[in-house]
Amino acid sequence: MRQLEETRQAQMAGYLQGNGLIFPVVFRGSNSLPEEVKTRKCAEFDDVVAPRQFGTGKQREKIDHLAREIYARWEELERAGIFANHDCSKFQLPEHEVGGWLQQNMSKRLTTMPGRS
Repeated sequence: MRQLEETRQAQMAGYLQGNGLIFPVVFRGSNSLPEEVKTRKCAEFDDVVAPRQFGTGKQREKIDHLAREIYARWEELERAGIFANHDCSKFQLPEHEVGGWLQQNMSKRLTTMPGRS
């Protein structure tokens, strides 16, 4: 996603220069995220314990706000012609880089759920 974001930002001279295209959604553990993720504006849902909570109150407001931000950025890219003649089927996830990033940033210790052996 970072590579795709960098490619698109390079084509924009304005709006996207200060606004990333990656929108992390965090449910737990925001304090233990890698700095690369922490520095982005994250949508945090650490107080959600049941799916029905997403449809009401501040959770619903967070989702609406996130959707508006994503749409605004898409609209800006569309107006700038960034998507013209772009074939997404040619994009390949660089698995070797993802694996390395995960190894570097994720906890290496195995834990079990409380009460389970």
